[in-house]
Amino acid sequence: MASVPSPLIAVVTGGNRGIGLATVRALAGVADTVIMGTRSLEAGAAALETETLAGVSNVVPMELDVASDASVASFADAVKLAYGAVGILVNNAGIIGEETFGTPLLESRIEDFTRAFDVNTLGAIRMMQALVPDMVAASYGRVVNISSGMGQLSDMGSGTSPYRLSKSALNAATRVLANEVEGSGVFVVCTCPGFVDTDMTNHRGHIKPSEAAENIAYLATLPSDAADHSGGFFRNKKRIDW
Repeated sequence: MASVPSPLIAVVTGGNRGIGLATVRALAGVADTVIMGTRSLEAGAAALETETLAGVSNVVPMELDVASDASVASFADAVKLAYGAVGILVNNAGIIGEETFGTPLLESRIEDFTRAFDVNTLGAIRMMQALVPDMVAASYGRVVNISSGMGQLSDMGSGTSPYRLSKSALNAATRVLANEVEGSGVFVVCTCPGFVDTDMTNHRGHIKPSEAAENIAYLATLPSDAADHSGGFFRNKKRIDW
């Protein structure tokens, strides 16, 4: 297996706020450049001015909408042209759909399922299809998909079905890709960050974004002898049931 590439380039989708922004900050300490995927460059520029990124100079905002094929393709082309292969991909961008929270499956609208899957599941798949082939070619890559305990089949609850099912599907995609790239030097994992204090949770969470980001960064920098982690589902750096 190849050693950690130099320069090491990291991509974090949905990187301008919440868990994504904290993860950008955490990875800025280990990567040469961290590319902050953000739906608007204005939001990215504002994120650079936050206290979270104070004193950080190796973060580059780039426009990205993971629900758009064209946006993902344009983003990937720009990244490859400027930096070459990406070594770390954190698929953090996601939506929960506040209006669907707690809604029973039988009362959920099909369009809510479609939107949740397009962002939470297909968004990550678009990014993996765009960037992982170059990781395989370089014999190095770390992919961390931000999932949720709400998508955990072994502890499945009720309500909020669009979000739950989209995260269960993301978990499955993680396992599939991990199997397909086994032995290539690319590790693919998913993680539940827990109930984090972010806009998505209306700041009701008890976990700080920086704490969640520390666990994500751990998985994003797994050493080459941690191949047994690939294809796993993690919380607080520990493997959990599907």
